[in-house]
Amino acid sequence: MITREIHNDDEPLLKLNSEDEETADIVLGYGHADCKILSAWMMPLEETPLNVLVEIEGMSAYKDRRLNVDLVIILDISGSMSGYKLAKMKLAMQFLLHKLSRYDRLSVVTFNRKANKLCPLRHITENSRKEIANQVNALVAGSITNIESGLKMALNILNDRRVTENRDVAIVLMSNGREDDESRSDHLLVAEVPVYTFGFGSDCEPKVV
Repeated sequence: MITREIHNDDEPLLKLNSEDEETADIVLGYGHADCKILSAWMMPLEETPLNVLVEIEGMSAYKDRRLNVDLVIILDISGSMSGYKLAKMKLAMQFLLHKLSRYDRLSVVTFNRKANKLCPLRHITENSRKEIANQVNALVAGSITNIESGLKMALNILNDRRVTENRDVAIVLMSNGREDDESRSDHLLVAEVPVYTFGFGSDCEPKVV
């Protein structure tokens, strides 16, 4: 009989209080805000001043408030992701970490020959954001590409959750899509879980990602 690991180690939900609801969205007063723009393919090592025009549109913090999300990010750390592709993927991961609130939960799965759960579903607090960022920055690339193993583990993490009520779910796959013969991710049924893909490198395989 074949058994699999049960991923029911998701963190319990944080309670949303009235003060959090009032400050759920970032509010900027009149004045200016400093921002750092990362847009060039090969960015200079030093900071470069750049004038930008930003249009900000406000919305209700109650009417348009989204459901909190349980997100599993799958990171390709196979040999084909070595070099600048791995560096770009780590940068994209930092961006996503800062887009999540403390009421969202994030799990990170890595894969090459087989999948590994880097962390269970965790609330994105200041501490957990730093811990996950450090884990991601320590990743190194090697071995073959088995996307199927990463997708299977991500689906199991979401299916095995203890808490599922009133939460959106999603999977984000970061890879160059260069799949090895033993991996059959195109035959994997993801049911009603949306899967978003980030492709890295000029050799990215669009049919996979």
